[in-house]
Amino acid sequence: MNKLLFWGIIMLLTLPFCTYGQYVLEEEEPQSQKTYSSLEWLDKDFKKMSFSNYSKGVFYAKVNYEAENGNEYDLIFDVHSDHLISVNEVKSGENHGEFFLFDQSKRLRIKGNYKNGIKTGQWVDYFFYDSFIKEYTYNNNRELVTTVRTQKGDTILIKGEGTIKFQVGKHSYYHELYKNGVLDYSYISNQSMDTTYIKTHQSAVLKSDDELRKYLKKCLKGIKYEIYHQMELKMWVLVDKDGNVTDVELKEGFTDLLNRNLIKGLKETKGLWKGAILNNEVVPSFYEYSVLLFDIIKPIKSKDLNTPMIIAHPASGPSYYDLTYNSNHFFQPNNIDAIKRNAYNSTSRNGVLSHSHGGSSIRSDNSSTIKKVRKAKRLELKDMTKKKLKKVNFEDLLKRHNVISYQ
Repeated sequence: MNKLLFWGIIMLLTLPFCTYGQYVLEEEEPQSQKTYSSLEWLDKDFKKMSFSNYSKGVFYAKVNYEAENGNEYDLIFDVHSDHLISVNEVKSGENHGEFFLFDQSKRLRIKGNYKNGIKTGQWVDYFFYDSFIKEYTYNNNRELVTTVRTQKGDTILIKGEGTIKFQVGKHSYYHELYKNGVLDYSYISNQSMDTTYIKTHQSAVLKSDDELRKYLKKCLKGIKYEIYHQMELKMWVLVDKDGNVTDVELKEGFTDLLNRNLIKGLKETKGLWKGAILNNEVVPSFYEYSVLLFDIIKPIKSKDLNTPMIIAHPASGPSYYDLTYNSNHFFQPNNIDAIKRNAYNSTSRNGVLSHSHGGSSIRSDNSSTIKKVRKAKRLELKDMTKKKLKKVNFEDLLKRHNVISYQ
């Protein structure tokens, strides 16, 4: 009994030290595992950039890692959520081998292959429009759809022929017609059987980009922002049969004030558009328009920051105004545009690395402070991202995502 009591006391005394030792081992960087060999910062379009470029938002970190099997991989991580976004096998600096793309739920979304930097062979999108499984091939860098199935396994497109249809609103449906593996045209139909074409044989035409920019400058006269806000504004412009703009969906805007005036100006344009052609008939169709912010408004340079300006509240996300063309309000969040956008290339986030500033006013008298705060937060996130990447067990990560097999 005395022996049992003795050993029991010894265990109680040593248990805290054992627990502390385990905790320290978990927190410390593993000494035996290999880490990445290079690090690049990417913007929201996955383009390489300098972290010191504070006029753009940094969204991703790309690292290069050589696995124990001798293969080399590029891995891209979301710096905001730490999620693994994609894995691509590389050779001599080019994409060469298997490619894996994951969504924000950590599901494998797309799997395919590269050869000498070019997409090739069989590819699979496991969540095409979040509803289907799409199988497609690449031949001479051209995508050809072969099969589309529902998540339940029902085949709706065979040998590149057929129509995809699904509901996008209470009374609205989206259609895609494929011929020979290529999207021929797509359209939206509602309860009244009104049809709006997104893709046609001959798209809607903007007759003069220069004239449109000159017109928008007049519409936005008096609105100014500091020069470091330079950005690209993207939108869908619905052009009817007569070449009039009947609706505008802003995919990437800026402030509520600018968005309202921009949409109003576009809807008042006359004689600058030409309707789309489908089967030799003029049909209403979308024109994808983009313009740089300072091509249509006058920026305030740093030396003029004390100049009085209009106070504007930045929008919290994509804006939708005066959408009267479709009575069912098709253009709402989670609509077809949100479905069609790539989940990563067009992500709009609120955070220290993005252009969103919450609900605060943009004023010339506090712009210097705002820039300093952003810079400090970005440098903090940069340091934090590096520390997290050093602790990643890349070998185990690739195995857990079935990129490489367990030995």
